[in-house]
Amino acid sequence: MRNSPFWWVLIGFMVLLDFYVFQAIRVVAQPAGAKTKTIIYFSYWILSGLAVITLIILPYLHFEHQSKLLRTTIFAIIAGLFFAKVIASVFFLIDDIRRGV
Repeated sequence: MRNSPFWWVLIGFMVLLDFYVFQAIRVVAQPAGAKTKTIIYFSYWILSGLAVITLIILPYLHFEHQSKLLRTTIFAIIAGLFFAKVIASVFFLIDDIRRGV
């Protein structure tokens, strides 16, 4: 798993997806105040960054010695964030195509 190209492609896709979803969040947060925008942006990038970093370092932590519940919970959180962004990006992409036409 450490050198698998699939994981690097997945991580690259996650980062690109993060930038695309962040652009939509910037548009949605436009009317908010400066402090609120800072909190939203900071929270988004911390959460996304932690998910990507966790996915990168997970194979090196010898995680197989941890409880199955902990491993499953961490993987479920990362997968949930990823699939939520995929679903949101589908709607954003449809809207971008609609506006482009």
